[in-house]
Amino acid sequence: MNNINISYYDKILLKRMIASFIDVLLVSTLTITVLIIISFLSVLTFGIIGKSIPFVIPVIFSTYFSFTLGGDNSATPGMNILGIVIKNKKKNKLGKVSAFGHTLIFFISLPLGLIFLISIIYPLLNKQRKCIHDLIYEIEAYEKKERNDDL
Repeated sequence: MNNINISYYDKILLKRMIASFIDVLLVSTLTITVLIIISFLSVLTFGIIGKSIPFVIPVIFSTYFSFTLGGDNSATPGMNILGIVIKNKKKNKLGKVSAFGHTLIFFISLPLGLIFLISIIYPLLNKQRKCIHDLIYEIEAYEKKERNDDL
């Protein structure tokens, strides 16, 4: 039987994928709640507020990721649950502007099919399991040593 060696970066990538799934569930729940409220208000305003829906959804997603990654924990709630943080190359926490830039690069790369495919395959092929948007923004993911540890 072959031994499979799982590196530190393999663990980080797996944790980031699970954390992303958790975060998508959280943001989707928040988005659905906001859409229900907007739909109700749209009825009251004869459809005027309903026109804002295409603008509200990206604002919810970008705000969620920017404020959580750029916050005190340097992690989204999903990342917090799995014990990982994101820091810049100098091992400092991201500011809200840097976190917004990181989020923006990620969401711009999603709809671009080939780039999206590459962004899924690339982390599997490099030793540190970094995603493309991590390389562009010079970001690394680390495991937390303890819940309140600042690395």
